[in-house]
Amino acid sequence: MPRYYTAHLRHAKHYANILREADDLYLQGGESLQRGLRLFETEWANVNVGQKWIEALAVLDNTVAELSSDYVSAGTYLLDLRQHPRERIRWLQTALTSARRLNDRAAESSHLGSLGSVYIDLGEVWQAIDLYQQSLQIFLELKDRNSEGTALSSLGSAYSLLSETDQAIEYYERALLIRKEQGDRHGEGIILNNLGIAYRGLSQTNRAADLFNQALSIHQLVGNRRGEGIALINIGLIHEDIGETHQAIEYYGQALGLHRGIGDKRSEAATLGNLGNAYDRLHDFDRALEIHWQALAIDRELNDRRSEATDLLNIGNAYYGQRELPKAIEYLEQSLVLKREVEDWRGEGNVLGSLGLAYADLGELERALEFHHQHLNIARTIADRHGEAQAVGNLGNVYKKMKDWQRATELYGQALIIFRDIGDRWSEGAALINLGNAYQAQGEIP
Repeated sequence: MPRYYTAHLRHAKHYANILREADDLYLQGGESLQRGLRLFETEWANVNVGQKWIEALAVLDNTVAELSSDYVSAGTYLLDLRQHPRERIRWLQTALTSARRLNDRAAESSHLGSLGSVYIDLGEVWQAIDLYQQSLQIFLELKDRNSEGTALSSLGSAYSLLSETDQAIEYYERALLIRKEQGDRHGEGIILNNLGIAYRGLSQTNRAADLFNQALSIHQLVGNRRGEGIALINIGLIHEDIGETHQAIEYYGQALGLHRGIGDKRSEAATLGNLGNAYDRLHDFDRALEIHWQALAIDRELNDRRSEATDLLNIGNAYYGQRELPKAIEYLEQSLVLKREVEDWRGEGNVLGSLGLAYADLGELERALEFHHQHLNIARTIADRHGEAQAVGNLGNVYKKMKDWQRATELYGQALIIFRDIGDRWSEGAALINLGNAYQAQGEIP
């Protein structure tokens, strides 16, 4: 037995409990949330000491191997918030190895699912799908219907990110059947919301709105205030889609009140982001900036670097709307640094696209092309079909500014094909307009 084994074991167990206490406080919201964050920050160094000891001994000792699983599950929410994804993967891999050593199939499948979620954050969706499938197979073997439903829902979300919407809907429908079978109204509401997101992606507005409203009713019935807020946001997005931005703002305002009422700071910041983007759409950029700054302050308070990067992107886009291009570029570059730091590839692509737009408007067309090509490369790497189509269309816009109509026409045509393939009818319409204008400029009507 290693020297000081008992003392190290006691230390690790103690800080697993501290981690769990901090996580529980955070989830309570309000003042408790801040207490949880402070406790986590105060004890983070000790938690890391415990984890490093666990990593060294988990392959040798069953008691330590069991504690390895305890560590990653004890602080689920705060670890997700504060850890770099690569560090989170290392912890989870240790726990996964330990679960396999102990032949703990339930823990193994749980860790596989958690790993999948981290790879989603990294934009490595196919890797996530492989992990979710492994998790699903174990849950099927164990006949764990509840966890089977969770794995199916996760697969639905992953395929949705790939714009494989029909596949996503299939998984969501299977998950929904399980939730209804179990009488799990809370879980049913969550999946109905996810289904709504999928149908919105197919531009089936009425179907999506119906699903969001069903989710809203269920969340209100079971008292899931956070779920209620998310449903209200999605209903707001539907109103934005059909040009009813003022109505969207009303729904975002309701969601904001709910999230503030339960002290859910993370959701509050995300809702502020939606609200600010709606004011962007109304060209009320001063109001939009005011709101985006509020979101940024919260995310910095939470030390949520991934969300902070999105806030900076939103601020940059608002300055772009005001035609304050140097300021826009300043904040977009700050966002880009953070997106790369946390390895948010999809988000990095979005920032690169916005930088390309800003430099194009400054007349720096070669630089604009460079940014749009970077966006395109990322989108293709992570199989982000929507991002790929956007990047291709933006490249077409730059070539249009260069009067290279042939190249612009080719790119608009490529964007059109992708938008049709993924079922994005609104973007398909925009691509058709761009293509028509390009042909007209050449004196051609195909």
